[in-house]
Amino acid sequence: MAGESKPPPAGTFARLLWNWRHRRKGKTYVGHLSQAEAATKLGVPLHTFIKWERNLAKPREIVRQALEKRLKA
Repeated sequence: MAGESKPPPAGTFARLLWNWRHRRKGKTYVGHLSQAEAATKLGVPLHTFIKWERNLAKPREIVRQALEKRLKA
């Protein structure tokens, strides 16, 4: 979205709050997509996408790269 700033550095308390605020809005780290739209673009069910976002074993970077690949294709 226009005027939306970049997230604070990972591993900081500020980032934790930023993640929470954006998750509560139903927005993802992609910013312009809702969780449902991002899940659709990735071709996975919404509950799977939400699980990925919350699961530290699957870092957001991996999900974001997969999403960017799908968006370019």
